[in-house]
Amino acid sequence: MKLSARFVRAAVDSGLFAMLVGLYAYSGGGHAQPYALITLGASELERLGVEWVRPELVDSRVVLEAPALVSVPPARETVVSAPVGGLVTRLHVAEGSEIDAGDVLVDLRSLDLLDAQREYVNAASAARLADAQLERDRMLHEEGIIARRRLDEAEAEALAARVHAEQARERLRLVGVDDAALERLAATGAISPELTLRAPIAGVVVDRRAAVGAQVDALEPILRLADLSELWLEARVPQQRADAVTTGMRLVVDVRGETIGGEIFQVGRTVDAATQTVLARARVDNPSADLRAGQVVPARVLAGSGSAGTLAVPRSALARIDGETFVFARAPEGARAVSVTIVGETAGHAQIHASGVDADTEIAGRGVSAIKAFLTGGEE
Repeated sequence: MKLSARFVRAAVDSGLFAMLVGLYAYSGGGHAQPYALITLGASELERLGVEWVRPELVDSRVVLEAPALVSVPPARETVVSAPVGGLVTRLHVAEGSEIDAGDVLVDLRSLDLLDAQREYVNAASAARLADAQLERDRMLHEEGIIARRRLDEAEAEALAARVHAEQARERLRLVGVDDAALERLAATGAISPELTLRAPIAGVVVDRRAAVGAQVDALEPILRLADLSELWLEARVPQQRADAVTTGMRLVVDVRGETIGGEIFQVGRTVDAATQTVLARARVDNPSADLRAGQVVPARVLAGSGSAGTLAVPRSALARIDGETFVFARAPEGARAVSVTIVGETAGHAQIHASGVDADTEIAGRGVSAIKAFLTGGEE
């Protein structure tokens, strides 16, 4: 059945719109006919507030939306601590500073370092003397001047001296003294309480625990560094929907007009008691620093690559009639109702499959309720 534009105009102008909608396009038990055609002219459609939009072709299906926390992977964080107790004399960086591996971070002055250096200098000197004595005793033994027992004692003393020197050397290595500095120290005996701490990784200073003038103990944290080139997105999924999320799906967010995301590699096996949510975690490359650790952003879970023909349309374009969902496609005579299947939903859009609708089809984005009334007689 078709409704003429003249009849619609007269009904609208005369206030008999409710009577008009009761006459249209239902048969038998009141079920909407697929592809039902509504004959309306452009002026009538404009008067009803109908605005046309085109669907967007998408390549993935939105499973659900959830807030996501941007966090730093544990393997990309490190703490710079004081290897010995001492006084912080200078900080070369502040919270938020970007640093490269090897950059100078902190200067310390430490009496403990002086003691460790003195011990190493003494031990290295004693080891050299013990080795020299061993060589002399070895020659004397070969000439028959001293007994074997005397040579054995010299070998034991030289070994003990070398072990002691190596222990002192390793203690300074743990402090951060490199091999070149150790060789100079052993050769010159010039000890100093000054110690410079350098960055073990490239990244950003995310936390500062000590200030200039502070006295710190051995192993006390001073700075926390993080490599932010890769981050985690941690989405909190309502536990009722958790079964719909699996590893291999994508977790994406929109930041500064760009979509950033990564593959979900972990779905939690426990439910947070306070929020009744399950954690879904994805790795995300962040070379442009668009994401910031600690921020919470709206995220979408995507079911991999979508099937061909998946379209995104505004939620306002959907009309639900007797449990079915329709969109109204533009036709030369007016509009036609097309049944669609919803395969994904976001806050403002729905993803659909529909036969006879593609990315070039114009559909009603506004004024849908007025067109729907022609099919339902004003009933919901």
